[in-house]
Amino acid sequence: MVLRQQKAVSRGLRYDEDVNQRIEAATEEGGFSSASAFMRAATERELAGRENFVDAAQQRIAASLDRMVKEIRNLRLGQQPLFAFVDVLAKTFSTCVPKRRGMCTAKPSPTAKRAATGFLRAWAWPWP
Repeated sequence: MVLRQQKAVSRGLRYDEDVNQRIEAATEEGGFSSASAFMRAATERELAGRENFVDAAQQRIAASLDRMVKEIRNLRLGQQPLFAFVDVLAKTFSTCVPKRRGMCTAKPSPTAKRAATGFLRAWAWPWP
C-alpha cells in the first residue's frame, strides 16, 4: 500500500510595495531563510495568539456565569426570610384583627369551607 503525502497549500498574496519592503526587512532582521519562511512563522504566531484569545474569552464567560450563579443564590437566600416575614405578618393580621359582624355568615357553605381548608393545608400549615 502506497501512502500519499498531502501537497502543501500555496496561497498567492498581493502586497503594496511598502508592505513588501517591510516583509523583506523583517525577514533579514529575524534571520529567516526567505520571506515565505517569515510569513509562515508570522502566521503560526498569529494563530497561536488567537487560540489564547479564545481561551481567555471562554474563561471570562465562565467567570461571568459563576458570578451570576452567586448573585442568584444570594437573591434566593434573601427571598426566604422575606417570604417568612410576610407569612408571619399575614398570620398575625388574620389572628389579631377582629372580624366585623356583617362580613361573616352564621354558617359557611360546604364549598367555601373545603376551599379554605385546602388553602390552609397547602400554604399555612407547613410553615411554623
